[in-house]
Amino acid sequence: MWAGTVHSIHVAPLARAPMHAVDQAEAMPGIGLEGDRYARRQGTFYKPEPDYELTLIEAEAIEAANRDYDLKLTVGETRRNVATWGVPLNHLVGKEFLLGEVRVRGIRLCEPCGHLERLTDRPVIEALRHRGGLRAQILTSGVIRKGDGITGRLMSRDSSASTFRELLRGKGAHVDPVSALEHVPASVAGRTWEGYPHTIWQIVGHMNYWMNYEFERISGQPPAYPEHAIESWPAGAAPRGESEWAQARERFAALVSLLDRLSGAPAETLDALTVRPDRGPADKPSNARTVLWQTLVHNSYHAGQIVLMLRSFRLWPPETGGDTW
Repeated sequence: MWAGTVHSIHVAPLARAPMHAVDQAEAMPGIGLEGDRYARRQGTFYKPEPDYELTLIEAEAIEAANRDYDLKLTVGETRRNVATWGVPLNHLVGKEFLLGEVRVRGIRLCEPCGHLERLTDRPVIEALRHRGGLRAQILTSGVIRKGDGITGRLMSRDSSASTFRELLRGKGAHVDPVSALEHVPASVAGRTWEGYPHTIWQIVGHMNYWMNYEFERISGQPPAYPEHAIESWPAGAAPRGESEWAQARERFAALVSLLDRLSGAPAETLDALTVRPDRGPADKPSNARTVLWQTLVHNSYHAGQIVLMLRSFRLWPPETGGDTW
């Protein structure tokens, strides 16, 4: 069994912009690396498909290409996100492996193209043929760090993980709730809908409240259970402006990311007991898996309400598309 390391990490904010090295980067399933142009949907070849989330290349392959073709090519100039040491990337197509704490799946080889050859002004198509790296899908959230270990040894994963992830981030006709809010301005978030008591702003605040509560509960430090359900809803119908609305969406995305990371945990972690609330239903103690299920179904229910409201406001589907199939 092989074992390698993360040699370096590079991201670029825009298509064609120079890649710059970072010591670490947040990996986001269904999105990419934080700060990279593909995570921002601005990459030259961007498509909302798994093989555009992450790219890797062997540092040894760059050294060999430089030696064989006198390229003087730097790691960043290859425009791959992660350079590896000691990892047989070509053999990882269709296989899962770990970059530090982040689980990824190899999708297909990342062969050099004319775009890269034009940007570098060097014969990279020939020099990097069949050693241009790997395109991979990010399966679990986490931080990839320079120097992290890379291994094909995977801990056992709960069989519900893929269902958890679909409920969290969407797949097919099930919408990604984070993406669904990207195009919504503060003025719409605070708009009322005849016959419904809450605004989108309030629904997002309500989901944030319970995601935070349940995550802290799973972590063993639950806050006080609310005496009345109304306490989990924002008092105001609308945000005070775009800044407050942006903060709420960022909080929402961060909490979804935390739950996403938990959903990929080993079965023994999900079976661990959680602390019962100090108020509310006095059922038997539940485990992390049960709490996660409850939270994800709760989110899915309210995400459907948001989409229905946006459709009534003639703001659905967004420009990026509604269904993902």
